[in-house]
Order: sequence, then structure tokens, then C-alpha cells
Amino acid sequence: DGALIPHPDKELTRKIIHYVADSFPNGDIGKNLYYQLRNSGFNKVEIKPYSYYGNSEAILNIVKKAYEGKLQLGISDKTFTQSEIDNWWKVLDEKVEEGNFFISFQGLIGCGTNG
Repeated sequence: DGALIPHPDKELTRKIIHYVADSFPNGDIGKNLYYQLRNSGFNKVEIKPYSYYGNSEAILNIVKKAYEGKLQLGISDKTFTQSEIDNWWKVLDEKVEEGNFFISFQGLIGCGTNG
């Protein structure tokens, strides 16, 4: 759920972000990472945020590759229509061309000591 994808269709964007996150096993692990490590016996648990971000066509293409299969499943199960997804990508492509594109994904790295 930590993706920041500026898009004029906020409702569809939220739906896409949540659908993709929920399609991965433990796709919401970030909010539970600290407790998972503590409950697994780790001490001195530390969580460090890390952001993946960019404003280029290359980063958008990486996102497309990461989301493409999940969104096709969403079309198959009728969560989305092909037209919705095509138009959603089209707007992001246009933003890249205009120089008005930026995307960010929040990641977390957790560590601790055992014993």
C-alpha cells in the first residue's frame, strides 16, 4: 500500500494500488514488520525506511512490468476493465512526456539480533 502514484483518477489509482498489494502474499508486511520480527524472537529490532522513486520513462516501464500481470488478473476477475487500465497507463505515459511524472514506493528493511 506504500506506492505513491500521482494520477488524476484517484479512486482508480487507490483501487489499483490496493489490488496489487493484496495480490502478493503478505503484501502489507511493511506495517507489521516490526511486530513480526519481535514475535519471531528478535531483539533490538530496527526498521529502516527506503524509497524507490523516479520520474523517467524507465521507472514507469519497470512499474508496468511489475503491475502488468496482476492487473491482467484484475481484468480477468472483473475488478477492472481493459479500458480502465489502458486509459490509466495512457495518462501516466502522457505525464512522462510532459515532464510531470513522479512515482515513489516506500520499502522497509528490518533487522534485529537473535539470542
